[in-house]
Formats: sequence, structure tokens, C-alpha cells
Amino acid sequence: MRLDSVDRGRLIIAVVAVVALLAGLWWASRDDATSQPPAINGDMLGQVDESYDQYVERAADTLATAPEGEKAFGLVTFAEPLDAAQAGELTAELGRVNAMLVGFSAPMPLPEPVGGATRAEVYERQFGAVADSLAGIGNVPVPRELTAVIAWDEPEAFRALAGDGRVAAVEMLPPDAVWGDFGVRPVEVPGVDMLEVAAPTAG
Repeated sequence: MRLDSVDRGRLIIAVVAVVALLAGLWWASRDDATSQPPAINGDMLGQVDESYDQYVERAADTLATAPEGEKAFGLVTFAEPLDAAQAGELTAELGRVNAMLVGFSAPMPLPEPVGGATRAEVYERQFGAVADSLAGIGNVPVPRELTAVIAWDEPEAFRALAGDGRVAAVEMLPPDAVWGDFGVRPVEVPGVDMLEVAAPTAG
């Protein structure tokens, strides 16, 4: 179904509102030690000036050459958007999940599950926080699916995920990369509408 000019305009406004909110949540969550601009140290996760196939190949190389037994940050990009329950089940065994990505949004930092909570519940609470923040703005669509997560663990844990059909790519940074001092760009998986994920239209 094609959108007319009015609907398209509303969708664009909604997308801008949601993406701006998600970016705001990211910056608001950072403490004084990491609130300054990221250090220019060359560390970057995600697709940068390359095709999807080139990125997948490069990401696989970082995983293959990651030092054994040394924990580091990694970007796990899903083959298709996953809801909180699906993402929670997929990432349950990771040592730590630091942030989640929703389409073109900035990474949204996440706490670790406590008191018997699951990762799925952590993701669900984050979506709830986004919904609460959007309440009162108007008829703005609320995202309900993740497209990627940033995690911290040993290469073996990331390699286990790389072999899962629900995962499109896994990229790892060097072990000396510091949280807050590396950039993150989303990976555009073919067939995934990143704007639709961030601001879903009514079905």
C-alpha cells in the first residue's frame, strides 16, 4: 500500500521524533566520565562506507582473529528484527549486554538482569521506557523490536551466536576498547526496513 503525501509526512515526523528520543535516552544515560565526545582512536562498530557483504566479511575477520580468552565489546546484528522475548532468548548466554539498537537509533544502554529477571524483561522494560517518553506527544508509533545489541564477552561466546541463523553478523573490537570511547553505526541488513523498525506503521 502506497502512502499519500500527508501520511508520508506524518511518518517522517514520527520517525524523527522516535529517533530523536532514542538518541536522547542514550546521551542522558551517560555519566560525566563518558559525556565528552568520543576519543578519536579509530575504534568503530558497524557498517562504515562499505556494502553489506563487505561488512559481513570484515566482521567475520574480527571475530576470527579476536584473542582467545580475552573479553571485548562486540556488535551482534540480527538477520531480522526480534521482539524482546526472541532477543532475550538469543542473547541469554552472553556475559553482558551493554546496549540495544532499534533501526537507525543510537545505542540504548541496558542494565544487567537482577533479582531473577531475564534479558527479555530488560529489553521489554526499555521499550516501556520509550513508550512512556513518547506518551503525550501524539500519535507516535512505538518501536517493539531490536535490530542489534552491543555485548561484552569472550570470542567463544560471540562465535556461538555467529552460527545462529537469527544472526546476520558479529563484529568484535580489540580487548582494549573502552565503553564510551568507540563509535557505533547500524548495519543495514538487506530486506530490513530500518525506519519501519524505529517507527512502525499501523498494521
